[in-house]
Amino acid sequence: MATVNDTTSADTDNNQQPTTTVVKRKPVFVKVGDLKPGTNGHTLAVKVLSSTTVLDKKPRNTSSFSTRPGAANTRIAECLIGDETGTILFTARNDQGLSVVCVF
Repeated sequence: MATVNDTTSADTDNNQQPTTTVVKRKPVFVKVGDLKPGTNGHTLAVKVLSSTTVLDKKPRNTSSFSTRPGAANTRIAECLIGDETGTILFTARNDQGLSVVCVF
């Protein structure tokens, strides 16, 4: 019985790795007025009306021996965002609020 991890001489001669493709779904833009509490994964085209940083914290261990690679500051900002249908308070974590969609 062959499993996924089994290799044959034909597999090793070609030096090819099995490839997997991830199918992404096309974004569906919604208006602020259409949002419902407790839902997530929405794509919005909004204007940032105001932004306030509520937390900007450095990693706990700052010595050269204990710093993890990739350890970064933790940033949390509260942003008032909206469109023509309403406004909401959005909590952005780290670089979460940096995605920008340009509409001309």
